[in-house]
Amino acid sequence: MDIDYFMRFNTLVITAFVSALSLTACGNKEGQKEQAATATTEQSSNINAYIAISNQLIGLNGLKATQDAYHKLNITQAMPSQALSYPSMNYKYLNDQFTQAEQSTKNNPALESKAADLKQKIAQLEKDYNDFNLYYSSGEYKTDQLAKGKAADASIREHFQQASDSFDAFQQELAVIYQQQKKAELEKLKTSGDDYNYHRRAALSTAENLVSVFQSETDLNNADKIKQADQFAAELQTELSALDAEYNKKKAQDPNINADTVLSNLTACLKYYRQFKETKSQYDFKFMIDGYNSAVKSANR
Repeated sequence: MDIDYFMRFNTLVITAFVSALSLTACGNKEGQKEQAATATTEQSSNINAYIAISNQLIGLNGLKATQDAYHKLNITQAMPSQALSYPSMNYKYLNDQFTQAEQSTKNNPALESKAADLKQKIAQLEKDYNDFNLYYSSGEYKTDQLAKGKAADASIREHFQQASDSFDAFQQELAVIYQQQKKAELEKLKTSGDDYNYHRRAALSTAENLVSVFQSETDLNNADKIKQADQFAAELQTELSALDAEYNKKKAQDPNINADTVLSNLTACLKYYRQFKETKSQYDFKFMIDGYNSAVKSANR
């Protein structure tokens, strides 16, 4: 298995935060509770919008995938006889999330600065798409022997690289805030008495730690990495057992309750980690990552 395979599949979606956790706080007057809940909701909305942007940009139709798709057109060497189409991202969704973040309470200046830069870079990619989508999709490039496309190719490639660099900086800043808020959220859920949602979120957090251990092929033979992953796997087993027990309590009260897809997907993640540890198979690794990502997508719905 090569390192490139790891890089392709070790891109992880992350979980949005629960709103208004401060409603569970004790010892405050009602007005203070409401004010705190509003602030928490607005801050969660802000960060959740950034999480949605991040998850969209790392997806199958995200920034790197779109950049790679454009590079594969190889415009400088392409022939007018070829079938060429300009790749696109979900710009409307991204713009909606940027707007939502901007309309929420501002609490993280460094992150907001990185987000503003990323928004500009994504806007430039959208402009490139609007300028060239019809040119390629209508076959106009066949009428000018790809002259317009070849003339713009270097600029378009530079715009993709600028967006990629901006996204990397945004991701680094988001990771810091995300970890801080994730820890605070888990602490609030633990004291809230909501055991079901606490174990659900704790399982997601532990699974994230597990799948993040292996960053390169060399990590597979690193005894410390294996030991670390095994510890996270044991913690995940504990959380899944607790979550399963809480789910069964709910099911006893309501036999028609829907299956918990977070639970089932994280169970698959853990299963494939254990298989991957034995086989070192790229497929088991992929299924482990897929199980985690599917669980997060279920939790974010």
